[in-house]
Amino acid sequence: MKNKKVITEIDRVREIMGISLLNEQTAQHTFHIWETCENGVVVAPYSNPAIFGQAVVSPNSWNGIYDPAMWAQESQSFYSQMGSPSQGQVVAFDTTTDTTSAFQDAYGKCLMYVGVSQCTYNPQTSGGGSGAFGPFDPGVCSVGFGGALYANWSHVLDCQDCTSCMNGTCNQTGAYECVNNNCIPQAGGTYSTANGYSSPLLDCQAACQPSIDDYECVNGQCVVQVGGSFNSGFSSQANENDCLANCSSTSPLDCLTGAPDWTPQQWTSVTAFMALADQKSLLAQSGGNGCNWICNKRDSLQSQAPFTPGTLGGDKKQCKLDYINDVYNNTPCQPNPQGSGCVFGGGVTPSQTFINNMTTMYNGTGGPSGCWGLNGNNPNSICGRKAQFCPAPAGNNSNPTPMQQAKCDWLTTFTVQNNCNC
Repeated sequence: MKNKKVITEIDRVREIMGISLLNEQTAQHTFHIWETCENGVVVAPYSNPAIFGQAVVSPNSWNGIYDPAMWAQESQSFYSQMGSPSQGQVVAFDTTTDTTSAFQDAYGKCLMYVGVSQCTYNPQTSGGGSGAFGPFDPGVCSVGFGGALYANWSHVLDCQDCTSCMNGTCNQTGAYECVNNNCIPQAGGTYSTANGYSSPLLDCQAACQPSIDDYECVNGQCVVQVGGSFNSGFSSQANENDCLANCSSTSPLDCLTGAPDWTPQQWTSVTAFMALADQKSLLAQSGGNGCNWICNKRDSLQSQAPFTPGTLGGDKKQCKLDYINDVYNNTPCQPNPQGSGCVFGGGVTPSQTFINNMTTMYNGTGGPSGCWGLNGNNPNSICGRKAQFCPAPAGNNSNPTPMQQAKCDWLTTFTVQNNCNC
């Protein structure tokens, strides 16, 4: 019971001090930071002494424990009030704080926007365990910065640079023009109060953004499409990346072409492998020793399986293995009963893998489904494959191998049974 009372008392003290028990975990905070044109100090501003007092556990001490969440919110408020500028943009602002005071490190009323600093805070470890938040401490923030107390701030003008701001020669007209997706001060610019814009800079920035393409997943490919499902990114690239991460193919991988997941350029080594395997099969059937090559490749690929699907390397090796197994069976090759290696073993018939793939493709819903595919002339459809494997007049293969002829015969029977006009 004594321990429980001690823990309860500690919790009560923490709550009195304004330290939330829920924040005793490491937290990330984003600060908008600026560089003073007068003396080059990097700061994240506070608005007024009252807010500053709330953000420090010991308000009467400048060495108090800062609340980074409140400080980060203050920096966001100041950034928004200054018109949400881009990196490198300079603003002139007003404040009731004495910015010429020797005690005000960040003095002057001209600031250049630097960007954001990401900070990590853990009250149990920060400040050597005291809970103090120090933006300049090593490893705490991506960019170190200090504080600046600007009471009752207000945005005055946007400036070309620090020199024009400090010389008082900023954009006095309050007019802006959109140039290369950036809003720049320009006398007589489109965005001005004279042209009816109540907030010229903000109105310019809202309109002066690069066009963002929407993306849609179509047959396993990400394409630009107005109103596409992937449209919430801050840029075209972000929308495309979102699409690519969620766009899966609706059609099975075609091992002959690599479609729809891979390009012909990415699939070159696979098609070359298949062509060489066909040559070795023909060599074996004409009395040569092509089966030894076929068996060696088959054994090598089988020793590396299984392969990771959905990756270029994995898909290429799996398709090579499927193809060399077909070649091994269809040539056919067999272990040499009188010695080592493989030898030719006689007749040629399509493998069950080939038959299953053709049947699945015909019954599917993708581009090559049905007799001729969705577009009526798909070379990867059943009729397109028949034209590929068969000699004239049924196809355009001028010199089919025995395996290609066997596939032609099977496809001819299949297309007749399914009333395909090819």
